[in-house]
Amino acid sequence: MGPTIITLPQQLDGATAAALRASLLAARGGPVALDGSGVTRFGALGLQVLLAAARTWSEDTFAFELSDPSPALEQGLRQLGATPALTAADGAATQ
Repeated sequence: MGPTIITLPQQLDGATAAALRASLLAARGGPVALDGSGVTRFGALGLQVLLAAARTWSEDTFAFELSDPSPALEQGLRQLGATPALTAADGAATQ
């Protein structure tokens, strides 16, 4: 079975963090791929949700990947120092 694909919102910040969290919780128990291609704004609360999810999926031993990140998302991750943390979760799972 392939991963559940979740498309990240254009603005991944405090206004959308709760909805993203709900989407992630609904997908728990299997592999997830996040489509970051449409993100135009990225904030710290969005990062918090992504990091918590990456950790949860790693602990649950399911794949968690961020695919096709937009330039804005890549820049935001770098500015917040998070790229290594999210990359470490990629492929760490066994299922």
